[in-house]
Amino acid sequence: MHSDLGLESGTVFRRNFMKPQILASVIISVFLLGCESQMESMPEVRSAELYTLFYQTTDRCPENLDALNPQATGPMLPFRHLSDVPGSSRAVLFQWFVPSMIHSRSLFVGRSYDRAVIYLDGERDWWHQDADTFRGFQWKIAPLPDKGVEVTVCFEKGDYYSFASPGPLDPLLVGRGSDLVEFLVRSDLDDIAITSISLAVGLVCLGMFAFLPPFRLKGILRLSLLLTSMGLYVFFSTNISQLLITIPVVRLLFYQLTCALFPGLLCMMLSQIFETRWPVYLGWFLFAINSLLLMHSIAFDGLHPAGPNATFSGGITPVLLTLALIESVRMIFRGGRRGWALLLGIVPFFLAATSEYLGVVFTVWGSAGSTFRWGWLLFEGTISAVVLVQANQLRERSERSKEQAYESGRSVAENRYRTLQERMAPHFLFNSLNLIHSYIERGNPRAGDSILMLAAHYRYLINDMERRLVRFDQEWDFSVRYSQLVQFRFEDHLRIEMDRTGDFSAVMIPPLTIQPVIENAYKHGLRDYTSKGVIEVFAEAAADGVTIRVLDNGRGVDQNSVFVSSLGGVERRLKDNFREARITMTRRKDRGTSVEIYFSLEAVDYDALE
Repeated sequence: MHSDLGLESGTVFRRNFMKPQILASVIISVFLLGCESQMESMPEVRSAELYTLFYQTTDRCPENLDALNPQATGPMLPFRHLSDVPGSSRAVLFQWFVPSMIHSRSLFVGRSYDRAVIYLDGERDWWHQDADTFRGFQWKIAPLPDKGVEVTVCFEKGDYYSFASPGPLDPLLVGRGSDLVEFLVRSDLDDIAITSISLAVGLVCLGMFAFLPPFRLKGILRLSLLLTSMGLYVFFSTNISQLLITIPVVRLLFYQLTCALFPGLLCMMLSQIFETRWPVYLGWFLFAINSLLLMHSIAFDGLHPAGPNATFSGGITPVLLTLALIESVRMIFRGGRRGWALLLGIVPFFLAATSEYLGVVFTVWGSAGSTFRWGWLLFEGTISAVVLVQANQLRERSERSKEQAYESGRSVAENRYRTLQERMAPHFLFNSLNLIHSYIERGNPRAGDSILMLAAHYRYLINDMERRLVRFDQEWDFSVRYSQLVQFRFEDHLRIEMDRTGDFSAVMIPPLTIQPVIENAYKHGLRDYTSKGVIEVFAEAAADGVTIRVLDNGRGVDQNSVFVSSLGGVERRLKDNFREARITMTRRKDRGTSVEIYFSLEAVDYDALE
């Protein structure tokens, strides 16, 4: 029954959660195709490279262009390609003339630099004011005068340690302010889609972890955190993030946090996927290193998109992915089908991560922009599918394990039932028949009552022992008949008193709950007791539960005795049927033993009567 429920819940999970993801992917794909079809109607924005462009290298960006020493810096040279600019240059000036007939009157300065200054007709118009502490990923849309103007932009490499070249053209654009914003947003559509899908799937996984107990697994949480960090990293490296978050410290801090978290989360995810433990320890080690690098940058050097933290994370990620590729190939050779899926997702992501690392840190591609980012989605989709399948399999294994444990417990309980019946049947029947025989020989009127009680006793054993629960009245009457038959045999030195208070009409109880406690109280506490033995049984029904007390004045019971082990069987049967159940055994202050049985009235299976 449990395994069927597990398979059914797995089907429900796939039906309820996979369809929205597929639908969201289709909608986003249609949206992107629509945007691609409109690229011909992109706003009119011109690149500075379309103008006659010159460049010059220098040590620092001057206050104004008159401060430049032509003899020291050399003449302005025609710019053809970024490779023309020496990589060792600390600062580079780009200069061109924007004629008055151009109706677009704004200038966009790209985001990949440490410091930047804009000069209009030789006078400084704008500079990056936060350059000493928070550098990089800062752009500016500067208005231009209505007349023709000579525009000079100086990019300077700061004191912060970075592999990046000082002045990549990333980019310099001219157009109306609204057109420039629209152009930047459209240029980020791919990254916006990647961010949206990553965050959407990450939030779905987080919701599964939070609200679906069967999927409250470490793998689901790790997947959610990894996808969320990847989505936020892409977002904070786009132009649109700079449009929405204008405070550099906030933007760069979030960017660096995602860089710091990613390698460790990737290790945790690889540990889940390949079902091995050592990447977890490596992940915590990488968390520690990135935390130290991040704190050092904040406290001493300032934040930078190509600083130590991002450099370390970007460099270690291809190494981790290489290890994942090796493990995927090993999995394929071992016959694991997951290896092919992982290989399909890891290879594009490896190429994308390596390309982005070289582009951001070393500016190999001439800009800080990333390439191949659609490989991220393929990787995310692959690991999401693998982890969710693993989680579903783990849930099903857990359900099967619980079912096997439950069936095993039921089997043990049923064996105990049979054992009790088998033990009770010959001995009790033999002793009761001897008693009835003696009554008949002596003409004792109890003979008829004893026969009727014995018949009712065994009718209960035969008809009701296979049921999980019986009415409390049935179990109570059975225990009363047993107590009377025992007293008939030992009436000279044993007295059993039974009393109950409360309404038991709706109370259910497992069969053979009260009688075994009475039997054990006599056998283990009073059988060899020379004085008058007394067993008292009290039952009380309250609003929240039922309490049964069995008291005797015998010699007391050893905690390791057979009596105690038999109570454990009774307690397990109670716990199988009631939300709360317990049995406690204590020595009485005067003499004897006290056994208290308590079970709540919640979760009673009334269908057991049918």
